[in-house]
Amino acid sequence: MSSNRRRTNPVDGAMARLADLAGRGVRPARMEREIEAIVAGWVSPDGTADVEVVLERLTALHENLLVGVTDAAEQHADVDRSDAAALRQAGLVYAALEGAVEAVVRARDAQQRAAAEMVAPVLPTVTIPPLAVRNAIRVDVEPAAEMRTGKTPIAVLPVPAESKADMKKRKPKSNKIIDAGLVDLLG
Repeated sequence: MSSNRRRTNPVDGAMARLADLAGRGVRPARMEREIEAIVAGWVSPDGTADVEVVLERLTALHENLLVGVTDAAEQHADVDRSDAAALRQAGLVYAALEGAVEAVVRARDAQQRAAAEMVAPVLPTVTIPPLAVRNAIRVDVEPAAEMRTGKTPIAVLPVPAESKADMKKRKPKSNKIIDAGLVDLLG
């Protein structure tokens, strides 16, 4: 069963629609809505699509529109400044194509975010138990060396308090050892 309808490239069909609208001088907002409709047509009705295919089409559409924008800018520059109607029409075509380029960029960014969300794996949350809890094979963490020997570390021993009178009676110690150590160090 053959059909008289020819299959066309979706990007070429989209460009034809956008060129028709730009030629009529529609506003950039209308072009943006048309881009949204084109992208929605490329996505299946249930909301799924091959993201890579849609991204390829949007990239090709973007490249074609950039060529159209540069052509429209050249035509706008070549228009006789005394012809107000032609100047206005060329400005409208240029503005419409600029709006279409911006809409395609936004649609492409949205598709790239959707592709990134589909690819990003969800990693499980890992919880590390506190040190005081027994580990999974039920072996207690070994206590520190001071705790095993039963000796209390020196830093923990209480220091007897001296009265001021005892401190005055005590003779100052010679600093010969300290001074000798400094001389060796500086020496």
